[in-house]
Amino acid sequence: MAVKTKKTRTERTCHLCKVTIAKGESYGQKRIRLGETASWTRDDRPTEEIPAYAWQPHYVSVSVCFECAIK
Repeated sequence: MAVKTKKTRTERTCHLCKVTIAKGESYGQKRIRLGETASWTRDDRPTEEIPAYAWQPHYVSVSVCFECAIK
């Protein structure tokens, strides 16, 4: 799956192959899933186990180099 690319204004590191992306080179951004977070506030959370419907996935955007973005 190809990712839309853009030119970087700052030096970055590719999340997949760990190569340095120099200023002015093309890069892409992908979202990776880190885990799940509960939708309860601290005061409203139940005293027993949190139900399955309360969990929501947590995603973070990471930078990838042009070669990894077009794969």
